[in-house]
Amino acid sequence: MFRELWRSGPIGHVVADILMALSIIVAIYLLFIAYRKLVAFIGLGHVRKKNVQYATLYDLNNAYAKGDIQFGFELKEKTSIKLSLLDKEDKELSILKEQELDEGIYPVYFKTQDFPNGEYFYQLNTPYQKITKKFFIVN
Repeated sequence: MFRELWRSGPIGHVVADILMALSIIVAIYLLFIAYRKLVAFIGLGHVRKKNVQYATLYDLNNAYAKGDIQFGFELKEKTSIKLSLLDKEDKELSILKEQELDEGIYPVYFKTQDFPNGEYFYQLNTPYQKITKKFFIVN
């Protein structure tokens, strides 16, 4: 087909060149699609993640805590957790709860009287995430 167009004259040369270029572009595109399908089939090219249900660490009702306060968090599946109290230099001051828990909502009570006034953080660690929130103790 290209040879007949090529021999038909100057316009045939242009048409044959355009058709040849288009067929090369289509061939490259099809090779690219086939390569992507092969990579996806083999499992390369992306990281397979475990279907993880994340935890939620609730905010305090008031960022300025006084007296007995309650931290709360929710787990979507059974997992090990560690709820800690940190100072502003990220130093762990106290472990409020550390254990493996089932799915559910959990309250953790804390007495602010045991600590001086200032800025603190509470942090929930699970195997797949770390959540940190700030609060202030004002006794």
